[in-house]
Amino acid sequence: NECEKRKINLEMPVELEAVFTKYYYECMKIEEIAEELQMNPQTIKTRLRRGRETLKQILLKEGYRSSEIEN
Repeated sequence: NECEKRKINLEMPVELEAVFTKYYYECMKIEEIAEELQMNPQTIKTRLRRGRETLKQILLKEGYRSSEIEN
């Protein structure tokens, strides 16, 4: 649900949220995000990895079990 997405994103650091949102919600490719944000594609990959790690921690804090969260 859209409200849950916003809540999760609000708990992410801004630099991770921007990349995470563009990749997962706007379906942009890594190269497109890198060009738009004027960053190295490897930086985008790193931020996506950190965003996924952050999301996992948020979900665990919200009561999800590790087995329910895909790696």
